[in-house]
Amino acid sequence: MIAKNEQRFQQLEDKRRQLTDELLSLDEAVLTLPEKEGAWSVLQCLHHLYITEWGTDKYIRKKTQKPETIPPVDLMTKVKLQVVKVTFASPIKFKAPMRLPQAPTDITLPQLTTDWDEVRGNLHELMETLPDDLQQKGLFRHPLAGRISMSQTLNFFDFHFDRHLGQVRRILKNVS
Repeated sequence: MIAKNEQRFQQLEDKRRQLTDELLSLDEAVLTLPEKEGAWSVLQCLHHLYITEWGTDKYIRKKTQKPETIPPVDLMTKVKLQVVKVTFASPIKFKAPMRLPQAPTDITLPQLTTDWDEVRGNLHELMETLPDDLQQKGLFRHPLAGRISMSQTLNFFDFHFDRHLGQVRRILKNVS
């Protein structure tokens, strides 16, 4: 596995565990309350992060069955990913991609944590088994940036998490 990918993965895992550990101390009812009608609850935000990683894992596994068809990452993709990163760091709101399932209202934090642990384990196993040269190709097709490498995918997971961490903090402040 590429060392910087392992390091980035561990940082993501540390951030996720810190957040879920913090949320375990709260009343489950608080985690299921949206801050306003039609908005997501804390658990729905976390489910969105989980389902994004789950879908990414499935997509990469499917694409790597035919590694010869995976294109290299081009310069324009790198630029577009940076634009996505800057946009995610801004206060601009946008809807989740339609291809993602709606966040359920009946999820519990323990179940979500268990499911997310499994997906993270699968992603780690995938990173351990993929050849390094393949990890540098366009393994995942991000809806805005295009085909991105494993390192860029982990980078996306990181700024995507941070975006929704801010949302979680805001929801908790408004519903508590």
